[in-house]
Amino acid sequence: MSGDALDRLLPTPEDRARASLSPSENADTIATIAAGVLALIDGHLEEAMADFRWMQTRFLAAEMQFRRSGSYKQTDPGDLHSGIYAPDEMRRYMTGLLMSQVLWPQHRRLLSWYLERFLPDCDPEGGYLEIGPGHGLTLALSAKRMGLTSAHGWDVSETSLAMSRQALSALSPVTRFCPALRDVCEPPRADDPQVATAVLGQVLEVVPSPEAAMRSLAELVRPGGRLFLNCPIEAAAPDHVRRWTHSDQIDHLLKQSGFRILQTESVGVGRSDGPSLYAVIAERAAGKA
Repeated sequence: MSGDALDRLLPTPEDRARASLSPSENADTIATIAAGVLALIDGHLEEAMADFRWMQTRFLAAEMQFRRSGSYKQTDPGDLHSGIYAPDEMRRYMTGLLMSQVLWPQHRRLLSWYLERFLPDCDPEGGYLEIGPGHGLTLALSAKRMGLTSAHGWDVSETSLAMSRQALSALSPVTRFCPALRDVCEPPRADDPQVATAVLGQVLEVVPSPEAAMRSLAELVRPGGRLFLNCPIEAAAPDHVRRWTHSDQIDHLLKQSGFRILQTESVGVGRSDGPSLYAVIAERAAGKA
């Protein structure tokens, strides 16, 4: 089934070439991702590909605007809710990003790195929280691989939470979903979960205050718990409002927030001196940040 899934998403050698599928990538991991994507689109491949192409045009427009002006078009996270985060556009955007987990090499390689390097050392009994689960693929693959009985997901979009619920139902139906319409920049509440595993995937570029977000995570992740974070560097997108110019900025923010960096990975997007995606595996240090 897994091999069939990849063949359905990338049916020809030309398709695989466009996706920059490399023999050095772990075939089992790629097959797992492809099978997950195919399960989540639930037979609607043509519609999902149309959403992917629509999303690509939005990314291209954002990148062209960024190259002309040197700044992102959006600067206020609140404006996203009447634009790309409006329910109809959000579903198309998230479906496009779901397809990109196979079709875009940078997204596929970072998700592979997450599955191969981060998840194996996570505590399946210690609690799992994902901030901004989006289309839900990472959440659902994590739940399935870790055998989670429950998983928490926070997002500012009801559409995202609904898609995450559907993803869990498709890939890990035994996992109880605990969704919350929450902004991670808000201070934690007394009844919020304390977790051993937290995931913050491409969130720091869209939140009002990355510093507040990391302070919250420092309170939510138990000492010794693990955090996976990734963030675009100099990469424009329809919902990016904060420009990160160097990975050192992310490292500094993590350390200031009480996390110890264990591993990092950077995947280029296009030219070697151009935008990239930066990922970090970190551990929550003991004591206050």
